[in-house]
Amino acid sequence: MCGDEEVARKVTSMFLKDSPICMTSIAEAIKEQNPKYVSMYAHSLKGAALQISATKLSEYALQLETAGKEKKSDTFTSLYDQIKEEFDKVVIFMSQENWIEIAKEYEQKHSNT
Repeated sequence: MCGDEEVARKVTSMFLKDSPICMTSIAEAIKEQNPKYVSMYAHSLKGAALQISATKLSEYALQLETAGKEKKSDTFTSLYDQIKEEFDKVVIFMSQENWIEIAKEYEQKHSNT
């Protein structure tokens, strides 16, 4: 995240505060079978995930956003399930006090390959 820990902590804090609301909105839009809102909220989640470098989560959100635009409501639930599983992993990781140190170690290990 560009090396600035204070910015990383603020962005992560915003993600942890705001993204559960987005997840709830996606679930409600799916329940209501509203492809426009499914797409809109998935787009918001995608952007939030990209801000914290949660690549897999953003990819899943993009898939749901596309499904919403294409009105493929038969795929909404399975895509949401993937998003929810990855979202939970991200939240657990980002809720750890030492997540920045863990992320730095991971980046160092994988940037030398």
